[in-house]
This record gives sequence, C-alpha cells and structure tokens, in this order.
Amino acid sequence: MKIIIPILVLLLPITHFINYRQSNIIVLKRFIFLLIGYAIIKWLIYLEIFNTDFVRNIGMNILIIFEFIFIGWFYSQVIKNKRIQNRIKVFNRILLLASIINFIFLQGFDKLNSYTIILGSCIFIYYIFEYFKEIIEHVENKNLLQNPFFWISTGYLFFYTGLFVLMNFGEYFTFLKEFNSFRPIWDFFTNLITTILYTCLLVAFSFRFKQTNT
Repeated sequence: MKIIIPILVLLLPITHFINYRQSNIIVLKRFIFLLIGYAIIKWLIYLEIFNTDFVRNIGMNILIIFEFIFIGWFYSQVIKNKRIQNRIKVFNRILLLASIINFIFLQGFDKLNSYTIILGSCIFIYYIFEYFKEIIEHVENKNLLQNPFFWISTGYLFFYTGLFVLMNFGEYFTFLKEFNSFRPIWDFFTNLITTILYTCLLVAFSFRFKQTNT
C-alpha cells in the first residue's frame, strides 16, 4: 500500500486537468489546487524528504488547514439550501478560529493538530450528511454514479469518519504513553482510508461532467 497512495495522488491532478481544465463548473475546477497539495505532501513523505515526525507534522498541519478551508467552501457551494449554507459559513469560521487557537495555545504547529482534525471531521461529516439528505430529496433527477459530487462526498465520508475514530484512539494511547503499540493499527487504517478517499476522487474526476442540478 506504500506505493499505491503516491500513484493515486499523482493521477488525481492529471486526471482532473484532462477532464476539467476547460470546465465552467468553478466548484469542480478549483479542486485542482487541493489535489496538487495532496500530491506535493504525499510525495514529499514517500520520498522521505519529510524524514522526521517534526517536519512531517508541519507539512500535514499546513495541508489540513488548507483542506478544511477548501472543503468548507466546497460544500457551501454544492449544498443549495440557504439555511444550511449560512450554517456552513458559521461553522467554517468556528473551525478556522479553533485551528488558530490550537496552533498558538494548545498543540502548536510542529505537533499533529489532532484536536483540530477531530473537530473538523465532525463538522465535515455533518456537511456530507446534509449533502446526501439534499440529493435524496431530489433523487429522481440524479444519476449518482455519474455525479462527481456524489463520489467526492462518499470518499470524504469514509475518510473523515475513519479519521475521527483514529484520532480519538490516537489521543487515548498517547495519553497512556503507549502510542507505539497502537502505531501499526494507526498506519494501516490511515493508509486504508486515504486510499479509499483518493480512489473515490479519481472516479469523480475520471469522466467529463458538463452540468449539474445538485
């Protein structure tokens, strides 16, 4: 699985560029920035340029905050319910403020910001729930298997649910000073949920999507 993730993450921006470089669907077109961020960080880790936990955590923290800002914006555009849109904007501000507080006063910049990840995972699972709720209400107009929003949301649902569980167990074992005993499970399931996410994103961007009513 060590080589699968770098290959998938390298294919993502290439596939996206081929199918969406001339797209007028801004919410999908701008996904290229997040995909490039994934590719840079994952390849730096794979090539062992990030060869210490200290440097790796800094890189991941930068990626995580960028991911949270982007995904929050993404669902504020994809979900059409105005009440939910306003709620998302409030949650996005809360998450950004919580991230800054965590950086400055709690876990710092050089430690993996698990508190931010746990909070962000809960918030994004809620966004995805609202998205699925909305498309179920209008399912007669949807071909879900050809809808990139569906695949993107499916991938992130698995990813953030798994991340929430892993981070909580990780904090528990860290508190017990037994994280090394938990590390094999951590590594396996982190790679698993990342592979699921990147596979779903690859499916989402593997076909041309011309219009949507989502």
